[in-house]
Amino acid sequence: MNLTSLVTAGLLIPLTLLAAVSAAGAPLSLSDLRCEYRTNPMGIDVPSPRLSWVVTGKERGAAQSAYRVLVATDPALLQKNEGNLWDSGKVTSERTTQIPYEGTPLTSEMACWWKVQVWNEKNEPSDWSEPAKWTMGLLQQEDWKAKWIGLDEENVQQPHPLQSLMEKAKWIWHGEAVRENGEAVPGKCA
Repeated sequence: MNLTSLVTAGLLIPLTLLAAVSAAGAPLSLSDLRCEYRTNPMGIDVPSPRLSWVVTGKERGAAQSAYRVLVATDPALLQKNEGNLWDSGKVTSERTTQIPYEGTPLTSEMACWWKVQVWNEKNEPSDWSEPAKWTMGLLQQEDWKAKWIGLDEENVQQPHPLQSLMEKAKWIWHGEAVRENGEAVPGKCA
């Protein structure tokens, strides 16, 4: 073997081993957090919304083996890894869709911030996901305070003040003739 081959082998073998070790230890990553199949939705009208996320891993066969969901009323709490509305704790499950919210009962117009962490098949935790948000809609009938916009029924029965003048109006209309090649076309108006 010549010197160039030895140097090349001496450099490639450690780099290959380093790449293999870093790929094997690569944690799962989380993205596309959704509530009721929507990203950061507003007006959620179910008392226990369903949460979903996408898990990706660099290693072949990498899979989620457990998850933990935190839900809070303030994103600052999530930064401290605290969920004042719900902390699911570590749940052994491969599920990533339709995870029902099981925390403190939610109220109308409440803003909920959430994030998730998962573990791989080797029980290694991922980093926390980026926070996501959902906002509750109006859940109770008494929460609705708006009034319908429209014509009041009592006004429909009364004639319009100018209706008598309109009945006597005569309308004269003369449409401008359609022209083709500078000539008026009989029977056609614009």
